[in-house]
Amino acid sequence: MLSFYHYSHEDQGFRPLAAPEEGAWIHMDGTDLKDLQFLCDLTHLHPADLSDSLDYHELPRMENLQDALLLFIRHPVQQLGHLHTVPLTLVLTPHHLISIAPIASSLMQDMLRKIDVESQSVYKSSKLFIQIIKRILQEFNAQIRKVRNTVMTQNKEMHAVDSDDIFSLTEHEEILNQYLSSLSPLSVSLEMLMKQTIPLFHPKALKEIDDIINGIRQAQELCMILIKNIRSLRDSYQIIFTNKLTRTIKLLTGLTILFSIPTMIASVYGMNVKLPLADDPGAFSFLMIAMVLFSLLCGYLFYHKKWI
Repeated sequence: MLSFYHYSHEDQGFRPLAAPEEGAWIHMDGTDLKDLQFLCDLTHLHPADLSDSLDYHELPRMENLQDALLLFIRHPVQQLGHLHTVPLTLVLTPHHLISIAPIASSLMQDMLRKIDVESQSVYKSSKLFIQIIKRILQEFNAQIRKVRNTVMTQNKEMHAVDSDDIFSLTEHEEILNQYLSSLSPLSVSLEMLMKQTIPLFHPKALKEIDDIINGIRQAQELCMILIKNIRSLRDSYQIIFTNKLTRTIKLLTGLTILFSIPTMIASVYGMNVKLPLADDPGAFSFLMIAMVLFSLLCGYLFYHKKWI
């Protein structure tokens, strides 16, 4: 679905439009190929240039085509299958700013409500372009802090560790890895943008882009630190869990051996053949005492050897 917006100073916000105008923000939600073709006709770009924007696994990168700048980025979302980030494509032209998301983007709706009014006073399209990237960086930082707080509050007493805790840490590590794989290419793309002369940007905008790059680097460092902490904590949990499992197996093995002693004696004297003490009236008591003594002796030996 295509939506058209124009910034109104009187309303101090975005005003919906029925059709695109000069300087409008055009947003596309979903994977409608007709809408994509409309954007291609509007920007005079080849459909192959924009088709990657509908790929859920597209990696961040930058392309400078004709008079348009294409920036493929990813932003955090609630888990979508195995994905924790989804792509968002920004197309900056001399006449429009276009954003393309393969699914309905709550981030874009939030941008409509919380856009910085002052930043829209001049250089509107390029300013909005930068504001969207800033907002995505803020979302990454918020989600990274959320993961950090979850991991920190997950620390448990060592004796209470179970397999669910290890699975949870592995899941958080995967989330951070996906964030890191989205932030690193974005940083490279913006650095490439800084090295090029693009008339769509005012020289003052380069300072803002440089600040964004520094913010991305800080987010990357935090991601890597958290991943190291999670791996260390998970390794400790695995050692503890494996040790608990080993102790349980040793205990069960020892009990199996202890209970096999009376079982063996009972099975022998259950045979229908001539056996010692078969005619002795005190044989039952003697065998019971022998089984108990043998079991206690083996139990003491296992305990002394710390096998159980």
